Amino acid sequence: HPQGDFAVGSLGNSQSVDITVSSERGTVTGVSLSTFSGTHMLRWAVPGGTPDYDHFEIHAVSSGMQVAVGCVQPTVNGIHEISVPTSDGVTHYVIVPVMSDFSRGSHVTVSV
Repeated sequence: HPQGDFAVGSLGNSQSVDITVSSERGTVTGVSLSTFSGTHMLRWAVPGGTPDYDHFEIHAVSSGMQVAVGCVQPTVNGIHEISVPTSDGVTHYVIVPVMSDFSRGSHVTVSV
């Protein structure tokens, strides 16, 4: 039975388990931004290939708020790109590599 109001619904014994998450984080290099026909084209590379990457999240930053605008799956050649419609107020984009264990790599920022 719960010992307090916040424990309602808790069942069984709790147990903590330590896990190891890889200390090597993914990196993104060679980021470029091109603008044409109302579209921003982001392009980047991953040194050493992409076997440990699950996907890349692309966020737009406007007025201090960060909003996800896309997701890109890794490519065999390590060159990635995404086309994002231009939007008023977007000051920069952030590319976040997500590893196969779902840890986040070092993000890269590119200004508009």
